[in-house]
Amino acid sequence: MKYRSGITVTPLDREVKYDMNKWLSLAGGLVGGYALLKTPLDGTFLNGLNPLVDGIGLIAMLVFSGALIYTGVRDWFQR
Repeated sequence: MKYRSGITVTPLDREVKYDMNKWLSLAGGLVGGYALLKTPLDGTFLNGLNPLVDGIGLIAMLVFSGALIYTGVRDWFQR
């Protein structure tokens, strides 16, 4: 596919862009889980929700790190 600017985009370029977006999304979820896990709620009105927020952060970190590992291993064997 050729654009007006003269840049030609191949299907491989689109696949690489999709892979990069997928990796960034998974890494963002991992960082978000870490942020939830490390959020200090002591001394605030949300103190009672501290175990819930820690649990959600832990589950998010496990899910997104597992997805990153799975995606990396799958891409490694596909190429």
